[in-house]
Amino acid sequence: MSLAPTSLNILCSLKLRPLTLLELVAFLVQTMKDFAKAFYKSKEWQKCRAAYIKSVGGLCERCLSRGMIVPGYIVHHKCYLTPENIQDTSITLNWDNLEYLCHDCHNNEHFSEKPIRYRILSDGRVELISPP
Repeated sequence: MSLAPTSLNILCSLKLRPLTLLELVAFLVQTMKDFAKAFYKSKEWQKCRAAYIKSVGGLCERCLSRGMIVPGYIVHHKCYLTPENIQDTSITLNWDNLEYLCHDCHNNEHFSEKPIRYRILSDGRVELISPP
């Protein structure tokens, strides 16, 4: 995901201090939501999502693998969606890239202590490097 440096500068200037890592992640997540809104509202995704949930019995796949019966909450993309791959159905609609997770497992996936890495591109944009 790319982010214009001016967006970060504006956000920093509004806060009048450097962004914390949590604030930066929240800002990037909001940006991600904006580019993916049309996809998540599409009939293709809604059909895919419903069929996938039915195929796994509506239970959290990670909890089930540990012997716990917990209702699922959200269909998670293992390979995170980005503006660059949002149109690639082999990523967005491929069941091999989906996982039905409960709220706790989904939060652990996105908000655990995994190292978050960024790189600065030659044009000054900041790009999130997906966690391994």
